[in-house]
Amino acid sequence: MLEELPFNWRQIKGGLSSVKSKRKRGTFYRQLNLCHKSSSSYMKSWHKKMKKNNPEKYYRMQFDKFRKVGSYKYTTKKGDKVRNSLERDVANILWRNKLNYEYEPFIRVADKAFFPDFLVNGKLIIECTMWRHSDKAVKLKNKIKYLRKRYKIYIIIPKDLYRHYLLVSKYLLKGVGEFEEILKKDL
Repeated sequence: MLEELPFNWRQIKGGLSSVKSKRKRGTFYRQLNLCHKSSSSYMKSWHKKMKKNNPEKYYRMQFDKFRKVGSYKYTTKKGDKVRNSLERDVANILWRNKLNYEYEPFIRVADKAFFPDFLVNGKLIIECTMWRHSDKAVKLKNKIKYLRKRYKIYIIIPKDLYRHYLLVSKYLLKGVGEFEEILKKDL
């Protein structure tokens, strides 16, 4: 009976021989480090070039990679996959009220790229967070600094987290109940 070899068996055999030979000569780790440095240099150059020449494609690619590792556990009535129950509840309220919204759209403001949780009717940004530390408020404040020039902004949090978000209290809604009340008035 003939043994079935993988299609690249020559490369595997050659590669193993090459590694053995380089280890024997003491050049394996030096060459590995050179490969790492040149790869790192190439990737830095690639990132810089992409940001400059095609920023939307670049940020979308980076965000797609980020989304693949993120845990999108919940599904909305519209069929979007979202990260947490608060985002799901907000999406379902928007859907129920027949509002035109996008989940995590690409937005560019002042040479900055953002992917807010929701963009409603192209004019309202909604961020939903259940993070239990003040550092999230600092990040949101920085994000708001750019986005408020063009959009109205709400940050929806569970009521019990209010003390963590005092830094952005001007934009806060405590729970989906407050959000539904504002929605009736605003939109």
